[in-house]
Amino acid sequence: MQFVQRYWVLLTLGGLMGFFYFSNQTTTTSSNNVTPTTTYNNPQDINLRNVLDVTVDTIYAFEQEYGEQISAVAEKATDTAEIEDQSLWAFVSELKTAYNDAVPAIDSSNIGVQPMANASFIGFTDVNLNDEWEEGSENPLFLIEIDSAQSRVIATSNSGAVNEHRVSGAGFFSGFLMGRLLDRQRASGVTSSKLAAKKPITAQSAARARAGTGSYSRGK
Repeated sequence: MQFVQRYWVLLTLGGLMGFFYFSNQTTTTSSNNVTPTTTYNNPQDINLRNVLDVTVDTIYAFEQEYGEQISAVAEKATDTAEIEDQSLWAFVSELKTAYNDAVPAIDSSNIGVQPMANASFIGFTDVNLNDEWEEGSENPLFLIEIDSAQSRVIATSNSGAVNEHRVSGAGFFSGFLMGRLLDRQRASGVTSSKLAAKKPITAQSAARARAGTGSYSRGK
């Protein structure tokens, strides 16, 4: 009973805060872009291996603790979309906490997490501490994407570096949360071929590749 109560507290808190915000503030991306095209005024060295370890550990932990119970609730619910939104925002809350509690620290600033319509997640410097990414005044730090076809989670830093975390076993992609994220991904037009183009690259190599462009813009 205590476990179930904790589950509902998590969903209620995450849902009430997140569902309202998601309904009004969700950022959309073009179906032709995997990575949003953004000009980064302050490229930073982010330890993407640390980011990926935290991300994957949090996904595993969330699915293990809440996945089956959320699935059971969703099967009996008349409005599964609301359950999906609540579970997404509960996960975002967990992910944000994990990023900010990471040792070693991922960034010296407070990190906010913005879920995108294509099922990616942006980690950003939450200067205003309001959990809302204000593009232009709050620097995006990294982008998280899911490549189920190649069993990996991809992280791209705002300096252009790319790293990946290979996931073994089909179980990682079979849980409720991951299933809903992949549904969103497909609905937004993200294909496995687009994600396959994201290959690991160091910040130094990325800087050399864009030398002479005059900006830090990414995306095609």
